[in-house]
Amino acid sequence: MRWLLAILFLVGILFLGREIYPLYPFFPVDSGPPVYPGYVEADYLYAASSRAGRLTELRVDRGDQVTAGQEIFQLEAEPEASNLARARSRQEAASASHQDLLSGARPPEIEVLLARREQALAQERESSLRLDRGERLHVQGGISTADLDQIRSRHDTDLALIRQVEQEIESAELPARSGLQLAAAAELAAATAEVREAAWNSGEKQVISQVDALVVDIFYLPGEWVAAGRPVVKLLPPQQRRLVFFVPEADVALFQLGETVFFRQDGQPATASARLYLVSPEAEFSPPMIYSNESRHKLTYRLEATPTDSNHHLHPGTPVQVTRGESK
Repeated sequence: MRWLLAILFLVGILFLGREIYPLYPFFPVDSGPPVYPGYVEADYLYAASSRAGRLTELRVDRGDQVTAGQEIFQLEAEPEASNLARARSRQEAASASHQDLLSGARPPEIEVLLARREQALAQERESSLRLDRGERLHVQGGISTADLDQIRSRHDTDLALIRQVEQEIESAELPARSGLQLAAAAELAAATAEVREAAWNSGEKQVISQVDALVVDIFYLPGEWVAAGRPVVKLLPPQQRRLVFFVPEADVALFQLGETVFFRQDGQPATASARLYLVSPEAEFSPPMIYSNESRHKLTYRLEATPTDSNHHLHPGTPVQVTRGESK
């Protein structure tokens, strides 16, 4: 009976060591470096629009590889397209008004003033001749002093008319007052800002991939209504994959940030390298237990590393075995 109990005890110890070893590599089974269990984790990107609308175009499908700058999907253009057209019309009107105030009167208006000046000059020449004759006649006694004064007054009026027309021409060639120019410039700036806002809103209806990525999932089909901010396509960029593995408390001090670790996936004979970028400052317990000196071997730390080759075929959730040295 005692021999039977001893055999059962040895079998239990061997079985327990076999089951614990994958999680706690400090149970040595060979002379190689310790192997730490882990898995592949990924950060997904969710392509969404900040505007609501009906999905009109879906340019990708599950399993497609998209490149940065490639269109993924498009929502119906209205009413953003109409708002953009109205904003551009207001901008053109404000620009024309501002330019008109800067350039002064229009050429036809200037031509009218120039014609009035020619007419005034002709009248002044005629009144000047009358004044010369009147002065000679007044000396000879042919006209009275009152008649001469009337002729001089007429000539002075013609001279004043010339000066008035020339001032009108000069004023017409000048731009508008500074206050009006500032008001027109502010109106143009506001209209330009409205165009930028309307163009941004319209552009949000066309969603473009920002990175090279794999299309993992699609949440809406053409014809369905998509609320603002709701993702339509789920993407996985290659550089967003990482390794998560667990190291016992006795070994965590061996790891340094930035060092190279090696890993192997199930079914992959070759090893690959990764750079360690995170050592969790908080410990984890597996399985749940009461902390004591006798149970410290169950205390583990979470470490994360990024593969040095972003093109390495890593599938999220795949188990991996990690070592500090390249395994044979």
